[in-house]
Amino acid sequence: MFSEKKTFSALTIAMNNIGRSFSWLFYSGIGIYMLVFFSVMTHVKKMYETGLEYTCADVFTECMSGYYVYLFFLPVGMFLRQRITGNSEDIQLYLRYGKRSAVWKNNVMYSLIISLIFTVIVIAAVYITALLLCRDKINWGVMNSIYYQSCGNTNESMSFAGTVLISTLFVFITMLSVSIAMQAAEIVSKVLSWILMIAYTGLNLRGPLALCNYNISYQSYNNLRTFLLIQLVKIAFAVIAYFIGRTLIRKKDFYE
Repeated sequence: MFSEKKTFSALTIAMNNIGRSFSWLFYSGIGIYMLVFFSVMTHVKKMYETGLEYTCADVFTECMSGYYVYLFFLPVGMFLRQRITGNSEDIQLYLRYGKRSAVWKNNVMYSLIISLIFTVIVIAAVYITALLLCRDKINWGVMNSIYYQSCGNTNESMSFAGTVLISTLFVFITMLSVSIAMQAAEIVSKVLSWILMIAYTGLNLRGPLALCNYNISYQSYNNLRTFLLIQLVKIAFAVIAYFIGRTLIRKKDFYE
């Protein structure tokens, strides 16, 4: 494991690199906000025409759907991670840390920090949009709601704060698990890492993962226990990817 001194050093290097890439984070945040705002504004107008109230909780549910997360949020987040980390396995890092496992731990630290920052950007963009475009925070306890139209029942136990918390966990766990998996795949080939992400996207949009409560939808709030259990499976997947990456990097030739 890292010593306290080496851990602080790795964290400092990571934060410095992220700081130098602030413009990339800033402009990606602006882009995410514009996409979310204009897309949600269209949905709000359509819902009002049908007589249904579009609330802040509906905005979060819509923006956490597969098409937003897997066709926009996730690719942008992974591009930023790759842009910020650059060549994180070069000989200079090996010489600094003295062993391959330390280089890998540094890479995982990058994934953790960038996933956290990008999650904050996404949630902030959705939250600001929701407050600007919606009059109520949540109305899932009445029949004249989008939730009732989608599920056929009301939900008085779910609060707006609950939807924000679940959305935050969902984005962060998704970003982190995919990031670590891509980080491990990049040890072999960066092309392979993007192939894995494309495959993961396909499974979530049209494949078997899209057929369960793996992603956020109105139906997933009816069975939160199953939804949260599946998020734990994603964490387990990230742990497995961590050990795979640690094994692969031990065999990597830094002098090639």
